[in-house]
Amino acid sequence: MNSFLYDLKRIFTGSFTIIIIVLLVIVTMMEAYGTVGSVNSAVSPPSSTSIYTGMQSSISGFYALLIPLFGIFSAYFYYGKDKTSGILESIISKPVTKGRLFLSRFLGTSLTFVMAITLAIGLADILIYKYTGSFLSDTGFLSIVIGYSVVAIGYSGLMYLIAQFAKSSDIMIGSGLGLLFILGFFWGILMYLLLIRFLEHASFIKFQSILIYLNSISPSNYSTIMEYLKEGSYKSIINVGIVAGIGIIWILVPAFISFMLARSRD
Repeated sequence: MNSFLYDLKRIFTGSFTIIIIVLLVIVTMMEAYGTVGSVNSAVSPPSSTSIYTGMQSSISGFYALLIPLFGIFSAYFYYGKDKTSGILESIISKPVTKGRLFLSRFLGTSLTFVMAITLAIGLADILIYKYTGSFLSDTGFLSIVIGYSVVAIGYSGLMYLIAQFAKSSDIMIGSGLGLLFILGFFWGILMYLLLIRFLEHASFIKFQSILIYLNSISPSNYSTIMEYLKEGSYKSIINVGIVAGIGIIWILVPAFISFMLARSRD
């Protein structure tokens, strides 16, 4: 417990964490101003639904890059750097095992993601309320926070997994950015082209269903899937169980594999 609390404090008060939280809050607040302008000009008074749609539209571009980078570099600074440099080996002593150290740092970074995103969206929601008189709905707020938290944790989990094999910091960072390049920027295009090639004559529903499921292989698309669920899009394809299952997979599977690899080397 003491090692967990120590790592938690180290992560929460780390300079990288503070920089990312400040940047996330600034970017989100700036985009909130854009949301205020768009919803006020479209509907008076604006509804919570229009605020949610405007907020998602405003932050999605920046968050598509910023949130994965948050996950990638947090995992590197608070675990991967020590792992690849050999520092991790020097601080391991019974009963603080590699598995326990992995858990404390993974849980610490994951809590940081949730807290940072909640803080940024919460402050933006207060700003929007000040100028419009309307808050995001509870489901809208949770949809954004959960969606982007899973994105961050998913990329973080992949980085913790890479750290089990990477022999240097350069390899680890390069691998993480390579994953972001593929999963974040080109995955949707690649899956669409793949389906065009093999399911050219499929019905729209079948094509769209398979495309959504293939896109869920990338953590970057989880926030979009949450948005579909919130707005009731593709009801025949997306439901709470499916969305929850995808989220649980991205939160637990990469981390569990990484944990087992770390523990096997104790």
